[in-house]
Amino acid sequence: MIAKGYEQREAENLVHQSYVREAAAIRSAAVLAEDAGAAAKIAGLADLFTTTGETADVARLKMYAAAVGVPAVVSKMSEGEEKAARMRFGGFGGGGAGAARLDPTEASRQQYNTMEMRGFADGKRSVLDIRNALTAEYGPQAIEKVTAFFEGLGKTGEFQIKTQ
Repeated sequence: MIAKGYEQREAENLVHQSYVREAAAIRSAAVLAEDAGAAAKIAGLADLFTTTGETADVARLKMYAAAVGVPAVVSKMSEGEEKAARMRFGGFGGGGAGAARLDPTEASRQQYNTMEMRGFADGKRSVLDIRNALTAEYGPQAIEKVTAFFEGLGKTGEFQIKTQ
């Protein structure tokens, strides 16, 4: 990953997104807990796993980059990323006019990402968080496209978008 020319920030995002998903998977076991104490232990385990594991993996990532002679390139967020980091979902709208008509080939390519983006829109994640999760799963995603997707859903009324 580092040797392929990824920036340090993007490489760390891949590590972070892995831990976000793993922690959610650990926390999902709380539905089997017989009482609040057991559920709290599961949540504590998820938190401990995330904080210790992610910290250690990021340290290993930096050591690997240094060992192979790849300098850590930490870039600032782009204007689009800063905008996306402030966008949150205020809830679901009342429907809307529906999606714009796309070329069938393009629609086919976008279908899976569309499903994933909607699935991540939970009111807690920013548009930047969603782009970062998609990037971790499917490779680089242009922030401008992800932002435009959600802005379009806001205009149709499917989502309510709040900017912080």
